[in-house]
Amino acid sequence: TDELVPEIYVEDYKEDAAMAKAKYECKPSKASNPFFRNEFLVRSSFTETPRQPVEVNYYRTGDSWEVSYDFDPDFKPIKGAQYCMHGDLAVTGDRAGIAMAHVVRKEEFENQVTLENGEVISVREMRPIVKVDFVMSFASNKGATPPMEIQIRWARELAFELKRRGFRIKRFTFDGFESRDSMQQLQKVGIESKKVSTDRSNEPWRNLMDVMYDGRLLAKYRELLVNELLGLTVLPNGKIDHPRMGSKDEADAMACAVFGAVEQGGRENEAGEEAFYQKAEFFMGERVELPLGMSHNMMLPEQF
Repeated sequence: TDELVPEIYVEDYKEDAAMAKAKYECKPSKASNPFFRNEFLVRSSFTETPRQPVEVNYYRTGDSWEVSYDFDPDFKPIKGAQYCMHGDLAVTGDRAGIAMAHVVRKEEFENQVTLENGEVISVREMRPIVKVDFVMSFASNKGATPPMEIQIRWARELAFELKRRGFRIKRFTFDGFESRDSMQQLQKVGIESKKVSTDRSNEPWRNLMDVMYDGRLLAKYRELLVNELLGLTVLPNGKIDHPRMGSKDEADAMACAVFGAVEQGGRENEAGEEAFYQKAEFFMGERVELPLGMSHNMMLPEQF
């Protein structure tokens, strides 16, 4: 914590926490060539929470495994928000990450730009504040009876449940085309779905770094997720990957969900009003005279 860092070293930790730990604490970063070198700014993006917004439960039905979701009572959709989800669902892996994010609002930021003639000017621009609504992961269990394997449809079913709860999900991206069936079913209900992968492009990672380092990311703390982010390594070929004994399933999901949210845009209602589906209301009009031979009872629905 900051209280344990001697005052004369605080700036070093803020500027490059990984280097400072290696220099002053003999604690080199988990990543040999870390992508996120500023651990202080990464950790500053997360706030402690007594529980996660969404938690998954597994249960057996016959010869297969199903999932149910436990939602925090405070996890509610906000009017105006356009939610974007991503599933990192490698079916051959032991874990699959899934995340959702949205733009809260846009704020004006000032940036110093150096012109060709050496003159430095201030440029103001509007940048999105992004909230990560949740990050979670499915886990396989080969020792279960029968063996529990990760099902891509679990992610699709979560999206449908969130939509039923009033979340305006505009986009759901996947890391691979093995999710084609889910993508088609999502598109049928008006949710844009396509492939986005950090294995093919570093753009989601660089977007995440920009949002984090600007202090524009709001997220709930998850130890696994933070460890994955700080463990990301830049390989000699420029690709960003996890250490040999590490993982990046949840980090992948969050990076792509934030990337989708920034592309999608939108903003929350300024009053922060909750979005929800209202029950249909029926109104009875004035009683009218019917033609001879007919009665109002004849127009009532059959009773069962």
